Amino acid sequence: MSNADIEPVVEPQSTTAPASQNPEPLWVMRIEKDFFSEDNQTEYENTIVPAIVQLLMSYLLSEDENAAAATAHKFDSMYEDLYLLKYNGSGGRKKGWTGYLSFFYETVLHVSRYISYDDPLQDKIVQLLLELRKLPPHSAKIFADWEWVDSTVWHCDPQFIDQFSDANPRVPPLEPSEENLKRNHPDEDPEDLETHEHYAMRWVNYFALYARCLLAGLLDGDISRLDPLLPPIDLALGPEKDRYVEKVLDAHVIAAANNILMVGDYIDAECIRKEQAPYPWQWGGWKDGKGPTVWKQWARRLTEIMEDLERGQDAGLWIREENRATLKDLTVKARAKMAELEPALIIEMEAERRQEARKRLAEEEAKKKAVEEEKTKAEEEVKKKAEEEEKKKKAGEEEKKKKGEEESRQQTAPAPAPEPKSTLDAKSDADSDLTAAKASESRKTKHRAVEFVKGLVKSFSGATSKKETKEE
Repeated sequence: MSNADIEPVVEPQSTTAPASQNPEPLWVMRIEKDFFSEDNQTEYENTIVPAIVQLLMSYLLSEDENAAAATAHKFDSMYEDLYLLKYNGSGGRKKGWTGYLSFFYETVLHVSRYISYDDPLQDKIVQLLLELRKLPPHSAKIFADWEWVDSTVWHCDPQFIDQFSDANPRVPPLEPSEENLKRNHPDEDPEDLETHEHYAMRWVNYFALYARCLLAGLLDGDISRLDPLLPPIDLALGPEKDRYVEKVLDAHVIAAANNILMVGDYIDAECIRKEQAPYPWQWGGWKDGKGPTVWKQWARRLTEIMEDLERGQDAGLWIREENRATLKDLTVKARAKMAELEPALIIEMEAERRQEARKRLAEEEAKKKAVEEEKTKAEEEVKKKAEEEEKKKKAGEEEKKKKGEEESRQQTAPAPAPEPKSTLDAKSDADSDLTAAKASESRKTKHRAVEFVKGLVKSFSGATSKKETKEE
């Protein structure tokens, strides 16, 4: 295409979005709100952003098959025709190509996050970026990684990689609760479920576009090109202990499954078959040689989710009902993709699941048996205690009955004759009588002795008296 065929870039006269068909697609309404509403207009005043948005939206809404090439030339010309003349260094950006490219890529990626992951418009964005690569190169100094580096604009451009990384949206809110929405998006209506859905789907859309760019070769040469794609998959499908969210959302799983569908071949070739880390800094479980283990874990979790969804359950996810069919479809397709790429690993995974199921069943049976045995033992203890209580109760009743009969007999029967003394008692009485007799005999003997002495004294006194009389 010659320069004569390119329409000159003209700055838009107002910050009004280009006319679009009615009803407007959701992504158009979102872009109009972000860039052209009164609330957000001042943020982009005196910058080239409105002009970039205008041209980009016109391209996306165009049905012209040659629009990609023509639009690429217009964006290339916009640098000299508009940016250098009026906005060079605006918005606190660096001057020259560094500032223009940062505005350009930031705006394109911002818009692309509103376009659904399965919308062909995402392919149009990739096509535009590829057409920019076909333009004659511009050698320039670009400020990247805190230094000025030699760069070839549109071809070997560090701004593209940097802005793509910066455009990575935050993890969507854990759940569409007022507290979570306020914490993550304080400027939005916390009670608006559409707000939650919007931010959650931006997560899906971003990674879909990134995957398309990866497959198109736009990220070739970046040693960490897999960096953005693997953690989101592991967030949704990795071990529960390694997750950094309290609750996995349907959007997390949709993004993971779609990533596997789009770049599963790429991940398999780079990380599974070569058994190497996806990039030098070794994220998470992707240590050297651990790729097959991670692959089986992802497939296992996809299988669990697929089976639970088939049973009408939620698989431990937060699911918006409008997304259930999509979630189920993508999960089934991603699981099939993984089995197609690595059938042996999936067979191993299924064998491990069956072994774990048998072990779990055996443990449950053992636990059930132990519970039954404990229950039987407890029942026997209760029965034994009840029998003892009953026996004790009967013994008490018998004792009480016997005592009552005895008291009744004592009240009605005549006074009993004295019972004969026992031999021991009789012997004791006899001994007592003998002792008393001996004591009486002793007293009598003593009395006779006293009387005898008295008689002797009296006789002696009488004899003496007679002798004295005779002598006289």
